[in-house]
Formats: sequence, structure tokens, C-alpha cells
Amino acid sequence: MAAGVNPFYHYITSGAAEARPGSAHEAIRRAIAPHFDREFYLQRNPDIAATSQDALDHYIKAGWREGRWPTPDFDTDYYVRANPDVIAAGMNPFQHYVVAGKREGRRAKAPFSAIRAVVAETHDLQFARLSPSRGNSEPPTLLTSDEFKRVLGLVEGRRAVVSLSHDEYTKNVGGVQIRVSDEQSAINQAGAAYIHFAPARPVLHVRDDKDFDALALALTIDGTSVGAVRAVDVLDELSQIVSDRAPTMTLVVHSLLGHSIPFIQALAERIRPAESIVWLHDFSTLCTNYSLLRNNLAFCGLPPVDSPMCQVCAFGDTRRADVALIEALFEALNPVVMAPSQAAMDFWRRNARYRHRRTVVAPHAAPMLTGTLPPAAAQRALRVAHVGAPAIHKGWLEYQELAADFSGDPRYSFYLLSVAPPAYLKNVQHVPVSVTRGDRGAMIEALKTHEIDVVVHWTLCYETYSFTAWESILAGSFVVAQKQSGNAAVLIRENNAGLLLDDCAELNQLFASDRLVEAVRRHRAAGAPVGHLAPADMADQILGGAAQ
Repeated sequence: MAAGVNPFYHYITSGAAEARPGSAHEAIRRAIAPHFDREFYLQRNPDIAATSQDALDHYIKAGWREGRWPTPDFDTDYYVRANPDVIAAGMNPFQHYVVAGKREGRRAKAPFSAIRAVVAETHDLQFARLSPSRGNSEPPTLLTSDEFKRVLGLVEGRRAVVSLSHDEYTKNVGGVQIRVSDEQSAINQAGAAYIHFAPARPVLHVRDDKDFDALALALTIDGTSVGAVRAVDVLDELSQIVSDRAPTMTLVVHSLLGHSIPFIQALAERIRPAESIVWLHDFSTLCTNYSLLRNNLAFCGLPPVDSPMCQVCAFGDTRRADVALIEALFEALNPVVMAPSQAAMDFWRRNARYRHRRTVVAPHAAPMLTGTLPPAAAQRALRVAHVGAPAIHKGWLEYQELAADFSGDPRYSFYLLSVAPPAYLKNVQHVPVSVTRGDRGAMIEALKTHEIDVVVHWTLCYETYSFTAWESILAGSFVVAQKQSGNAAVLIRENNAGLLLDDCAELNQLFASDRLVEAVRRHRAAGAPVGHLAPADMADQILGGAAQ
């Protein structure tokens, strides 16, 4: 040791952090061990999990200096920045917090840190969109013009539906994908071909690309993924089919996201569809943010584009230009506008000023009731679930906070029913569920099998159609949602299937009181309905009937 350095001073300032044996290191360990979340630390830091290091020792020795979090609720970097006196005293920040800081009223992380993170990420994504280097640098492997021409031989002589959506529906799971998949099956059964294009590089905004030679699309024909094709080849070959054999084509736009608006206009000019249909699965025809969430946090209600609300939103700068592109598309297509619910159509008609032939409300599915749930057999904790992807716009952050706030309440146990859990899950039990083309009823069956009493459907969006709400209702669950949740709120109200609340404060009050327990008891005693969803007659919707 260097001359003149007090050994104990060295230990306090350096030795303990280096995990040298001694009482100070052990004191730190004893203080924070009961509060340290080992599982969280290893999941958040896979580099540490891949070694044989003890997680707690790593945090004491080096992790806090690297800004690593010891729990989901303690931001080490923030605490260090906000409390320079702690570092000046040579203390481990988490040790200080659990020993003294919490009692003194010091914050463990920045106020509204989760909200701040969402806003920051939203602005970063919008900046990336506007930067010259946007996009994936890895180009997809493309079919040659001759290969594409041979593939199109599969549709020769048949009426065809040319369909566009935001991703490959055979490889992804979600409400739009379910609709497109069911539609494709129905169209094929009616004897027509189904040609589907998605962006080869999906993004969640419309594009104005005019270089069709550089634009790539993922092609699926009759449910079989074929590969990626150049947009210029799509225009040339489809127009050649129309010229040579004059089949009747219908253009169906399920989603504009990721697509070049000029390309869609050119496609319509080339194939001369007998009918053009634009679906309202979301509100991307009205704003850059397809969910109408201001800064991806709260439903905005679609204020005027020059309003202060738009000016403080990350999507405000691009909304005007995007809407101008879409207005030009509607002018060119003069489409039939189809919505899966009356709530979605009413909202769109109040806010859209686009040229269109007519509007049609065509639900994706119809409920088929098969019976009722018997009254609960025994007293037990209410099983509460978030159903579907643990995504911010689906209310996942609010559900996590609810589960944390009531984790010690014996009246409740919390679940997540989804394809996969998030990277870190606490206070919530995950149940893997995947609704696939071959198993449309998987979520309803999972809800019944695990006896889920309450579904917290805390979507932040004004939903156009809610498969999740229907699945929850048809499993006999009691559904709690926000009043402004669009079609979800309508379904809950019309089926007397739950409670509609104003905000998170009311949600917490509901769980804190006995009101929810009593409401679920009455719901079950009245005979909660159960059943399944039957797909609509989609061939008739697209090839005839409503769209004609």
C-alpha cells in the first residue's frame, strides 16, 4: 500500500468496492441483500449471467459504478446524480438508499421515469425516420423478374384479390394478421387467388418512396410465402396479366404502414381494380401515429394538425405531410372504406375529409354463445390477467404497477396470457398462449382453463376492433377497461361484461376496495356467458355483397 494512506480509509473508499475481505464489504452486503433482486439483475445483465460471478458481489464491486440497477425500482445513475453527497461520502448508493435515503424521502429513480423513457424513445424513433440514413442496411434476397413471372402463373385465369398489409401475415400474430389470414382462406374457397404484399422492411409509418426499382415487397400467394420482389416488377407483371388475360382484380388495403403511397397509386393505375377497399384496422389514415397516442402515451382524440397538442407530440411534425399523401391516395382510389366496428367508423367519419365511394361496417367475427359459467365453487383469490402482448399501448405499464401495488393482497393473483413474457416479470405469472391460424380459440380456452376471473383490458388506444375483449367476454371473464377504449368499451357495455373506468386512479380505488370482488361474484352468479368467435363471411365482404 502506498505510504501515508490510512488502511481503513483505503478499505472504505476502495477495498470494499473491490470485494476485499473485511467488515465494510460485509456490512454493505448485509444491508442490501434483502432488497437486491438477483433474478432481475441477471436478466437485465446477460454478460454477468454468462459468468460465474455472484450477482450481488458484482453489483457491490463494480455494477453500481457502471450504472446497473439492483432492482426494477432503483436507478443507480439517477441516484448518484441526484445525491452527490452520497458519493462524496464514499457510500454505495443502494446501501445509502435502503439504510437512510428512503427514510429521508430521497427518490429511487426519476419522477415519471417510465413515461420519460417512452417519450425519449418515441422522439428517437421519429428522428431516425427523418434522418438520411434511415432503414435497414441489409437488403433482402429478391426474386428475379423471371422467377416472379413463373410464380404468378399460379393465379392465371382466376379472379384475384391484391392485398396489402404491414407485415407477413403467415409469420406474425395479431388482430390484422388473423383477419388477413381468414380472408385469404375465404377468398381461396370462393375460387379466387389471394396475392399479398407487405414491406420487406416493415416500419410503422407511411412512405413516399418513388424509386420502385429499389423498393422491395414480401410476397405471399394463397397463404404461401414466396419471397421478396421488386416493386417495379410487381407493377410490370401484374399489369401484363391484366392486359393479357383481363382477370377481375380487387385491391384491398389492410394497412398503409410501411408502404410507399406513390407505389399503391401506381399499382391501382396498372391493375385497374374493379373495386378498391381501404380497411380501418387502425387510424394511420388520420395521423402518423396509427394509435392516436400523443408521444405514445395517451389517446389524443385527434386535435387539429396545427393545435398545441400536435406541436408537443413527436408525431406532429410528420402528420401534415403524411395526411397529404393519404389524401392524394384516396383521391386516386375513391375506395370503399370498411371498418370492423361502428365505433371505428363513427370516429373516422367525424375526422376524415377524404374522397371515398361509401362506408361499410363489417365485423371480423361473430360471437357464438354455447353456455354459461357456473357460479364460483369456492372462495379463493381472484385471478386477474393482462391478455395479449405486454406492450405499452396495450396498458402493460399500468398493469405492472397494479400488480406491484397489490402483490401482497391475498384477494388477488396476477397473470399474463401472451405468446412470450417480457424480459423481466415480477408479481405476475406468465401463461404462454398463441392464437394461430389453426387454433383461433386458444386464448378463450386458456382463460377458461386457468380460471381467469378478471381481465384488465387497459388499452390506451381507441380500439377499432378488439379480439381480446371478445375473447375475454366469451371466456366468462369480468372485463375492466377505460371508457375511451373504443370498440372494447362498446362490447363490454353491450354485453354487461364488466366495468368501464375513467383513469388509473379509479382502477386502483377499485382494487383497493371490495367493489371488484363483489362485482365478479354477481357476474358469475348471473351466469357469465361463454362461447367462441366465428369468422365473418369474408369472401362476400370482399368479392361481392357489402363491397359491391
